[in-house]
Amino acid sequence: METFYPVLRWIHIAAGALALASGLFQLVSPKQGTLHRQIGRVYCITMVVVCTSALVTSAYRIVVQQQPGAVFLAAVGVFGLFLTLTGYRYGRRKSAPPTAADRWLVLTGIAATLALFATGAWVYTRGITMLVVLCLVFGLIQLLMAAEDYRYAFYRKISARYGTLTWKFTHLGRMTGSYIAAVTAFFVNINLLPVPLLNWLLPTVAGGAAIAGFTAHYARKHRLGRFAASNQTEP
Repeated sequence: METFYPVLRWIHIAAGALALASGLFQLVSPKQGTLHRQIGRVYCITMVVVCTSALVTSAYRIVVQQQPGAVFLAAVGVFGLFLTLTGYRYGRRKSAPPTAADRWLVLTGIAATLALFATGAWVYTRGITMLVVLCLVFGLIQLLMAAEDYRYAFYRKISARYGTLTWKFTHLGRMTGSYIAAVTAFFVNINLLPVPLLNWLLPTVAGGAAIAGFTAHYARKHRLGRFAASNQTEP
């Protein structure tokens, strides 16, 4: 284990660096074409490695090194993995009917949500208030998304606002959300900003603005939602 942990840590760092770089490219580049799909696959694979290694690393730090604060890594790992996998599925399948894999992914997401709530309760017994809030917030957001996925995977219910293009808006939101989780973990782990709270909030604020911008852009492009009656054309 003494050898395994440092190796896993470097795998986590290397995959994290590649995920941050490829995710940034996806954010600023056109959201279509072969290059977008190829870089998107790189991002998804590296994020799976990052999140999985984070879960293993956090378990080691909690159990072996007796560091309950490492629950932060586990919470971000679960949250980021859920966003990445579901975002990839929506982008991959588009409007195709849901499969058994999608339904299993939904059930796994619900189980992960319960795990986040249970982790929050456990951290509460350790008196680490900040991590309790983190687990509850991540858990509630994931619960809402899992409920959305459940309605689609089991009942084929889609957004009344976006109709058959629901997959596109969900894909954009989930993948950008997973990148927010990755950037937040990076900021917090290295304590990038002098004000600790900013390390938590700044990626979320910036990422939330990006999601809002993407949503408005594509809603305008496809004349959906509040742009349904607009006569504007795509610039």
